[in-house]
Amino acid sequence: MIMEFVDEPRDMCKLIRNIGARHFFYNFFDEIQTAFNDGLANQRQNYLQKCMSKKEMKILKTIWRQIQTKYMKEDGNLTKCNALMYEALQYHCEKIPKTKKYIRKLKEIAHQSIDAVDKIIDAYDSTCGLAELNDRFDSYCYLCCTLGESPRTLWIAFNTGFANIITTKVDEDRIWVKQIWCKIARILEQV
Repeated sequence: MIMEFVDEPRDMCKLIRNIGARHFFYNFFDEIQTAFNDGLANQRQNYLQKCMSKKEMKILKTIWRQIQTKYMKEDGNLTKCNALMYEALQYHCEKIPKTKKYIRKLKEIAHQSIDAVDKIIDAYDSTCGLAELNDRFDSYCYLCCTLGESPRTLWIAFNTGFANIITTKVDEDRIWVKQIWCKIARILEQV
């Protein structure tokens, strides 16, 4: 019956509403939703366990220490890193009107994104990978969710922000560095 209405969105909506009018649908849907959520959680855990090798983590530590050292020499702290991340977030998150509360959230996300790199480095374990990372990002995840932007938009903003941060500060091969930073943005998206 569902296959008959697959091509017509309006008819499919009508069918789903009719099915939803019956109570058995909600019980059935809860089981599907639970199984779906469990599958997503397992996928995230598997990804976080295997997303970075020891070699990549070692390179990430080296790169991040270089970046911190060079920015510390310039201004004594990582304020410029936060500003570059904020600019990227502001550029990509343009759907919502810029209220004071929204701007404050963007600044906080930029700050926590820079701090997240340290948390990722600290959380890495050679046997579990980054599987234990979820527990360290509760407030960060909540802040990103309340922003009202899609994870994809935030991922693009993180990539742009990290690319701007590392552009002039790293001595390593740029392509390799950008690949690692893309992974960091992906890890933040998964968490």
